[in-house]
Amino acid sequence: MSKGVKALLIITVSVFFLQLIFDRSPLMGEPGIMTLLFGLWPHYFMQGLVWQLFTYMFLHSNYYMGHLIFNMLALFLMGPETERTMGTRHFLILYFLSGILGGLGWILIANGGVCVGASGAIFGIIGAFSALDPHRPIVFLFLPMFRFKAWVFAVGLGVIQLLYLLSQQGGNIAYAVHLAGGIAGCIYALVIFRPEVFSRFPLRLYKIKGGFKVSGKNPKFHIVSSTKIDDILDKIAKQGMGSLDRKERRLLEETSKKKTER
Repeated sequence: MSKGVKALLIITVSVFFLQLIFDRSPLMGEPGIMTLLFGLWPHYFMQGLVWQLFTYMFLHSNYYMGHLIFNMLALFLMGPETERTMGTRHFLILYFLSGILGGLGWILIANGGVCVGASGAIFGIIGAFSALDPHRPIVFLFLPMFRFKAWVFAVGLGVIQLLYLLSQQGGNIAYAVHLAGGIAGCIYALVIFRPEVFSRFPLRLYKIKGGFKVSGKNPKFHIVSSTKIDDILDKIAKQGMGSLDRKERRLLEETSKKKTER
């Protein structure tokens, strides 16, 4: 259990039990005081309750326990490895950024009603997990005979969310939140930890004085000394992959590629 995941699990589950206490209502599904104040209501958000874009992630459906269980199970299973790869600071930024952008997606398309749950943030973790290690095999507990690559799992899940969103048959499930959160998580992981991915595109823009120019060739990387690589490997051993900056990750990956090609 990693530090950030542990803190998120404790806080979210604790808030859920507070929600059960303060959201007591005579009618099932009728919002209580916590859901009214801290759930994401587009109408109230536009009137100035801007904190709802953050707090809604810690609330869950108080009449369907599975909502909390599935989100926390996904956090428990995929969160620790993602956090160890990114580092706790980047992991928490990823979590909240995905949740906030997912909430904005809900505000833009929702016709009303309330959005609660950590699903946007969880989909952000799934997106980041698949971006950091796209070929990592994933096995479902209820389908142990099948293996999926991480990118196949993430893309398949995204397509399902998109189809339900377009069909407008989602019921009370915020598919826009899932999509926006997943895309945000994927982009964040690629930009911060795998910028070399963008160099694989045949056409890129290079900034020059007075504007931009288009180039179809990839830039040549400088030869890295073995001493520099040894320093990077020592840093990984002592502090983990999350301690590397963008330049160090790029040098390490390029050196690995050169050795593979040989």
